[in-house]
Amino acid sequence: MLPYIANAFPPQCSTYNVTLSVEHILLHCVRYREERRPLAVYCRGRGLPLKQTTLLGDEHPDVVDILMIYLTEANLIRKL
Repeated sequence: MLPYIANAFPPQCSTYNVTLSVEHILLHCVRYREERRPLAVYCRGRGLPLKQTTLLGDEHPDVVDILMIYLTEANLIRKL
């Protein structure tokens, strides 16, 4: 995955061959399915929907810690 500043507009997901987006990385890309599993389990255990607004909104600050673990485990944290 190339950063946006690499003049690769729009960036493409090499796994799905779709336009790369925050939503795709956080919720849909099968490349990160295993790394995403603890995040999904955490949300499900608290009755929270696994969606972008849950992960990035202000309503559930406890999810941010798990999100950061996901981004680190998926080696995405350095690409932000």
